[in-house]
Amino acid sequence: MRASQRDRKGPLASKTKESALRVRRRGACFYCQRCKRLMQQVPQVVCWQFQDFNVALFSDFIRAHFRSDEVARFLRDSVQEFRVRGLDKPCRVELYSGLRLSATLQIEASFFTAKSCDALQHWHLNSERRSLHIESNGSTPIGLEF
Repeated sequence: MRASQRDRKGPLASKTKESALRVRRRGACFYCQRCKRLMQQVPQVVCWQFQDFNVALFSDFIRAHFRSDEVARFLRDSVQEFRVRGLDKPCRVELYSGLRLSATLQIEASFFTAKSCDALQHWHLNSERRSLHIESNGSTPIGLEF
């Protein structure tokens, strides 16, 4: 039997071999059985086990504030209590991905009292034509209950 042009000629380089072994041990893949089943139901989903996609698609800049230590720091520095004037104020938040998608996610939340107004102000840099504008947007003091 003769190898085609596409087949590998010889062994893998040791660094590549170690990397492939780590990927197999973690169960990460490009097209495993789990991914094949998942793609039939939700074709947009990338294999959740393959960590290289997280770095490329969701950089540290975008997701760093979701780390547990960052969330704990924000709560410690910004939230006085999960009550408003001493009363619990529960609510339900409905999340959706836009007008064209009908899927929604409802989660329980609670209003909180902020330590300062800085926690409720968010600055956004917008570019228009040849200029930049910085805008301050206020936010509603709602926190998720875990």
